[in-house]
Amino acid sequence: PGARANVASYCAKAEHALDAPGVAKNNNTIHRRRLRTCKLASHLDGKRYAEAAREAVAVASGLVDEDDEATPGFDFVPSQDIAAQAALLAVSSFDRSQLKSLCVDDAAYKTTLAQRGSTAAKDVVEVCYAGDYAKALSFIAALGDELALDPVLAPHASALKEKAVDRLIAQYCKPYKTVDLGRMASAFSLEQDALEDRVARLVGSGQSVSYTHLRAHETLRYLVCRL
Repeated sequence: PGARANVASYCAKAEHALDAPGVAKNNNTIHRRRLRTCKLASHLDGKRYAEAAREAVAVASGLVDEDDEATPGFDFVPSQDIAAQAALLAVSSFDRSQLKSLCVDDAAYKTTLAQRGSTAAKDVVEVCYAGDYAKALSFIAALGDELALDPVLAPHASALKEKAVDRLIAQYCKPYKTVDLGRMASAFSLEQDALEDRVARLVGSGQSVSYTHLRAHETLRYLVCRL
């Protein structure tokens, strides 16, 4: 851990050098892609997941209609891996409005994922944005399995999956003051006890879901959400 701590600063210096007068521009796209991929690894190493997500999505958006074998720059991270990394990082790090602006409405990102991503990578952002919670959980689990041997993201896959599920719970609660945990468990295809444990953890950690009281006539199936 920490082995890549200085990579981001070196990448910034390299990007500045690429912009210097007199530098040949013909390979700039390749070099910038490599630098973004290095910054992605550095951000992951520092657990700066939101920054890593932005880099991964930017790299994925730049891959439209390119051939891995014919195009330099994919010699250390294949585009299929970038697609999966971008998808999991996006759903674990972006709120719903960011998912829409950076992924759902980005034609280049969607084309890249359609061309190179697995079914889970292609569809997970759309189903998370749409609030298809049970399907979203299955895709998140599939992405975690897909990235289990990824040398860059594997150490973070479990944490990212948990963050993605927590974001979906917050998204579900956001429109309401009170939610029925039984109905919520059904929407997520989770056992109610497991969902209650997860919600209690979110409440206790002071994250997006919180409550101050349960009215006396209510059962534990009801949670007051104040966002």
